[in-house]
Amino acid sequence: MASDFYASDLFQDHRYYLTKGIEIFNYTEAQSECERFGGYLLELDSHDEFLFVKNFILKISTNKSVWTGATDDGHEGFWVNQHHARAGLSFDWYRTQPSPGLGSHCQCFSIWYDWKLEVCYCYYDSKQRFDASFVCEIPEPKC
Repeated sequence: MASDFYASDLFQDHRYYLTKGIEIFNYTEAQSECERFGGYLLELDSHDEFLFVKNFILKISTNKSVWTGATDDGHEGFWVNQHHARAGLSFDWYRTQPSPGLGSHCQCFSIWYDWKLEVCYCYYDSKQRFDASFVCEIPEPKC
């Protein structure tokens, strides 16, 4: 995992892994990739966690968008974290977000919106020349 991801410091018994960049983004595949390492796509549970992850992204990322694990797919306007299947707490949406409709059902941090949250498509391919990454959240075992 270390060669494809940047690792954060520990935050409330969780560590965050930011991909170094991806050619193709597919929400389902990203979730599976995080699960391979015992985690899941980032689930923002508090404003402190939002700020921690945002600062981690700002220090490292050269990408333009960074996906979280929240989606409103199948329930427009009601954001859910998929791993824990609970309502997603969303912090610091950009002032025009979340925008309904348009076929976008995933949530990401965005450079275009001052690293605040925006609604993103759940799939991009390399033909779209999209500069993206995602964050895996992995609980650390307690000793």
